Formats: sequence, C-alpha cells, structure tokens
Amino acid sequence: MLCPRTRSELLSAVAKPFDPLGLLTPWLVRGKALFQRTWSVELTWDEPLPDALQAEVAAWWQDSAGSTVSFPRAAMIGETSLGTQYHVFCDASKTAYCATVYVSQGGESQLLICKGRLAPINPSLTVPRLELMAALTGARLMAFVTESLCLSAPSVTYWTDSTDVLCWIKSDKLFRVFVHNRVTAIRELTDPDRWRFVRGLENPADLGTRGITLSQLAESAKWWNGPPLLVTSDLPPQPDPVETVSPEADVEERRVAPVTRSHPVMQNVPSVETADDAFQATDFSDLGAAVNRIAWLKRFVHNARSPETERQSGPLSPEERREALVYWIREAQRRAFPEELRAGTRVTLALLSGEYFIRRRTVRRVLGTCFRCRRYRGLPYRAADGRLPAFRSEVSRPFSKVGIDYFGPLYVDRDTKVWALLITCASSRAVHLELVRSQSAADLTLALRRFMALRGTPSLIVSDNARTFRALVSRGPGVTGAV
Repeated sequence: MLCPRTRSELLSAVAKPFDPLGLLTPWLVRGKALFQRTWSVELTWDEPLPDALQAEVAAWWQDSAGSTVSFPRAAMIGETSLGTQYHVFCDASKTAYCATVYVSQGGESQLLICKGRLAPINPSLTVPRLELMAALTGARLMAFVTESLCLSAPSVTYWTDSTDVLCWIKSDKLFRVFVHNRVTAIRELTDPDRWRFVRGLENPADLGTRGITLSQLAESAKWWNGPPLLVTSDLPPQPDPVETVSPEADVEERRVAPVTRSHPVMQNVPSVETADDAFQATDFSDLGAAVNRIAWLKRFVHNARSPETERQSGPLSPEERREALVYWIREAQRRAFPEELRAGTRVTLALLSGEYFIRRRTVRRVLGTCFRCRRYRGLPYRAADGRLPAFRSEVSRPFSKVGIDYFGPLYVDRDTKVWALLITCASSRAVHLELVRSQSAADLTLALRRFMALRGTPSLIVSDNARTFRALVSRGPGVTGAV
C-alpha cells in the first residue's frame, strides 16, 4: 500500500490493521494523532494533505508497508497457575492516554492487552486529568480481563507515574466533579492501596502515548515484556503522593467549600437540615444533568401513583423539564433564604422597618408603577370566542351538513393541472377531498355525486359566492340534494 496522501487514505491506513488487543498501539497512536490533526485544516476527503503534514505522515509510514509483527502470547492463566501476578501501567500525554496489562509468572512477563485513546481536542484537558483518565481506563481494562478470563481474586498492582493521580485516589479530600466522579469509579473497581508510583522511563504505557515507529515497536522489549521490575524484587521507592502533589493541580481540582450567605436584616439564620439536603444540584456536572435526574424521578413517582392508562413513557417532554427546573430554583431559594420563605407580608415589612422607615402606601405605589411587576401580574390576552352557527353545534351524523371550497391548482405533470374540492363536516370537522379536472359546474356535479355515494346526501351545503357554486344552485336542489 502506498503512503497515504489524502484524509480518506490516511483514515483507511489507520483503520486497516486488525488489532483488538491493542498490541500495535504505540505505532497506531501516531497515525491516529495525524488524522486528528487533519481536522484543523480545511480539507475535503480527497484533497492532498499540506506539505508539512504530508512529511509527518511519510515519516510515520516509511517502515510500515509490508512489515510483520509477531509476538508469542503463551501464558498459563487459570486456577492452576500459581504465583501469577498482573501489572497495570497507566500514562498520558497531551496527545493520548494509554493503559497496558502485563502478566508475570515463572520469572517472565508478557504483554496481555492494551487500550489507548486520543486526547480530546474540545474540551482540552490538562495532563493531570488525562493521567486520571488513563488510570480509569486501566482499572476498567483489568476488570474486563478478570471477567473474560474468569479470574478469582487475582493479584494486581496498578502503576502510574503521576503523583497527582495517586493523591486523588488515596486522599479523602473533596475534589471537583470531573475528578470526583472518576476517582469514585476507580475506587469501586480497585483497592487504593494497590496503586503504586513508577518512574516515567520505566513505564511502558509511555510508548503508547507518544508513539514509536513499527520497526522500533517490533524490537522493543520494554513494550512486549514490561520493565525489569516485573520479574525482580527491586521495587521503586514510593513517594508520599499526598505530600508531592503539584500545587497547581491541588488548587485547580480542590472543591471550594460552600459559602454561607447572610441577609443584612436577618440575624442567626438557622441551617436547614432535611432529608433532601443529601441530594444537591452541585453533585452533577451541569444543570442539564440535574434537571434530567429530577424529571425522571418525578415521572417515576407519577407512574407509581397513577393507573396504567395514565402512565407516561418515552423521552422527557419540555413540560417535565420545566417542572424539574422550577424544583431546583425553589430548592436553591429554600436553602439560601429560609427565613424569607417563612415570613409573611407583615413580618417582611417589620424586618425592613427595623432599619428603614417604609410606609405601606409607598410600597403599593412602587409596585403599582413597576412595569416588570405589572407584566408578571397581568393575565395573558385572550380574544373572545366567536359564536358558532346553530347548525354547527347540533348533534348530527358526519357529513350531514358540510361546507365546500376549492384549492389548487395542483400540477400532475408539466402541462396538466387539477383542483381539489375540499368538503368538511360542519359538526365533526372531518375532511373529504375530491379531485376535479376543472372548476366547471359539470365537474363539480360529478365530484358531489361521488362524495354522496360514499358519505350520503347532506341536508345542508355551505359555500362562498363563487360562480361555479352559484351555477350549481341555479340548476335546482335535485342535483345536490339540498343547498
């Protein structure tokens, strides 16, 4: 295969290798990163790549055509394999994040599986956050291996070269939502005491984040067998992650303690402690997620209390989302201003009178002249309903009293056109359509006869003052029944 020269050819080259175990990740990650960069340039799928980018693609592809990578993966895995240990290495860079799993037994270690992902362009994540994503990927990857191989309580050690990640996993501090959610997931899958520090030079996952050529990958013992520490007892020294965390990451990811607000005319505001306080909007990543959660809960309560015929299903409706948003607004007001919600008009006026001399008449005058207040207090305009004729409100069979009119023309082809005779029931609003070749009285008579053959003869036909309808009336009631 020739060197890729367009975006479509580059995508084909990256997707062509079948690598479900991720063994070629250090080589493929460079090609995926180059394809990701093509979206920063305005190109079509078949336009040639820019010269600078084409040179990088050629450097990546130069030793790839016709190359073969072989790797023995014989490993005694199961209940009969004694002394087997698993090691998960995690690493990240600005380009990608990666996690690898190695199995160590009998004085040897081999690569078992790998998983790598490109760093997202938008939103752009910091390196500590990408390291945390790599740690979560490693935890999930080892959980997949445990389930797939039916392992029972395997001996696993997790390695990362980020002290920030070790601090987040082993610390009990409150962090922001992004870090908090992923640390919680890691703790559910792994034991925090199993996480250890490894230097970047000894971390094989570093190859999966920065990329190497295919020829270098084929000869890399660090990638296929892992670092020497997997088969020796010389473990690297472990720093205290809580003490060595970077100040920037600690300040950026530390969750700020909520600030208690006080009202200038209130003193000793008691805290509101109810069962609902355990469920707060700040527990979600954004307001939309909080609104959706409350909307689903409200629907569950409604369906649980309602008969089967009145239960709701399908996606959330705008009304349900609006009710959930109102709930969060009221909840925020309840938490921030509990006393104001308990106080009536007299108490509020008394609290204001404690510092200011305010007359009730003044308050009423201000509220009466406030345009915004009048707009919110005013009722929406509603036009008076018109009085219907008596024949439209009487109970009758469908199409016993109808109204007729034409609409069109409708073009059947370039030179042929037709009209549609619209017949509506005056009481049920049912609609009947008849196609006619012209608006002549003869075609109108035929259309009405076809209608009467299906719907019965109406007792009343109402129409406008069109010449066709007047011509039909002049022929007498015997043509259409009663007009």
